[in-house]
Amino acid sequence: MAMSKGKIVASVAGGLFVLAVGALGYLLYDAYDTRTETEQELADEIDAYRRYNHAAVFPSTKSITAVASNKADYAAWLGIAGAFSARGDKVFSKDESPAAFKQRLAQEVRRLAALPGGAEGHLAAPGFLFGFDKYLGESAVLPESSAVPRLAVQLDTISRLADMFAKVGVLEVKDIRRIEPAAETEDADGDKRRRPAAKARGAKNGDDEGPKTQCLEYRLAILVRPTAFVGVLNALTSDVRFMVVKSFAFRESADMIVDKLNAIEAALAKKDAPERRRRRRSTVAEPPTEDAPKKEDRLIVDPELDAPVLVEMTIAVYDFGRAETSAAEPAAAAPAAPAAAKEGK
Repeated sequence: MAMSKGKIVASVAGGLFVLAVGALGYLLYDAYDTRTETEQELADEIDAYRRYNHAAVFPSTKSITAVASNKADYAAWLGIAGAFSARGDKVFSKDESPAAFKQRLAQEVRRLAALPGGAEGHLAAPGFLFGFDKYLGESAVLPESSAVPRLAVQLDTISRLADMFAKVGVLEVKDIRRIEPAAETEDADGDKRRRPAAKARGAKNGDDEGPKTQCLEYRLAILVRPTAFVGVLNALTSDVRFMVVKSFAFRESADMIVDKLNAIEAALAKKDAPERRRRRRSTVAEPPTEDAPKKEDRLIVDPELDAPVLVEMTIAVYDFGRAETSAAEPAAAAPAAPAAAKEGK
């Protein structure tokens, strides 16, 4: 019995559909299987990485020797770096009275004011008190006893900076401000401040043992030429005290180009004024007289004669407490000498 043409087409279409569904099913299964294998490989690699990353160093003789050598090298480097950084540490007397300090402060400020500079031959203008206006100004007060040690450190640092400025050729010291640390219970001016809780907890836990690092900051404004400013930076870098220039900014003290142009215009206006007055008064024309040609000065600005630059910078000075530790060790050993002397008797 012969099949009709429609049945043949339907059979062929059904077969093609079955083949397409089978091929699509195979592709889906293959993609799923590949993805599963890839995820498993990734998980295995992650586990291997974690094992390698968190594995302890094998305690072989070579590893132990290397660790001990690294510790010794680090300790040696730390000692050398600490000694080099603290080579400028100083010990200041803690028994100086406020009256004695104020007298010494006045003498030192007079000495600093007489240093050579560009302000009428001195480093600072008359009446400049180098940041100690509260104690030497018109409404001067006597410093608190608890503030004298810090003021002594600040006076020593400011004197050191002023001597440095005079040596490298700074024209004028315009401003000096002592920035007091906020972490102290009482600042150098006697003002009470709240101590952070972290500092208090550290003191209770015994963290105050050993040398104490102290950092005092100063904000300065100096009038310099570029070469002198380079000298200032070199001097700060090579000084035995550990100083850090935290920030600085430049500002022009004068615009030499504008000043030069204004001076030329003023000279021309002054030159033309008498000629105009003579022309208004004269009724008879006179033959003009020819002046000798003058050489024009086309130089607008000269770098060698340019106006100085006002430099504002913040300097942090560190003291690592090594000098106090070195001074305390001989003092602790001193009482043993009389006992030995008695035994000798």
